[in-house]
Amino acid sequence: MVTRDSARCAIYRDAPEWNHRRTAAIGQFACASAAEGVALLDDVAAKLAREGFEAVIGPMDGDTWHAYRVVAESDLSPPFLLEPISGPHDLAAFRGAGFAAISSYVSARAKLEDAIVAPRPRCRVSLSRLGTAATRTR
Repeated sequence: MVTRDSARCAIYRDAPEWNHRRTAAIGQFACASAAEGVALLDDVAAKLAREGFEAVIGPMDGDTWHAYRVVAESDLSPPFLLEPISGPHDLAAFRGAGFAAISSYVSARAKLEDAIVAPRPRCRVSLSRLGTAATRTR
């Protein structure tokens, strides 16, 4: 664990390669202010560059099988199971340290009755016709 003032993070030097570059990940990140987070992230990124890392991804606890991503936007509803909960200054700290999004993810709530669509009978007819035609060609 690396600390600076009230900011902390873990460095994962065995992170998956990104864009064919030797990559490290910064995870378990927390900070009491964006400025303290930026200072820590700048220090860690410089240290990793000296070690020969060409890319740094964060926040990611090693890989995507563990906690990763920062919440960039929320309607303040409770997160889904296993969704990340970012600290109030995490996004500003990562952006302030020069990190940019490499992918995005959206979670949304929908009423169950709006999400379930009844099967269309036409599809079943078409599939059975296709199956019959396929049998005839053998």
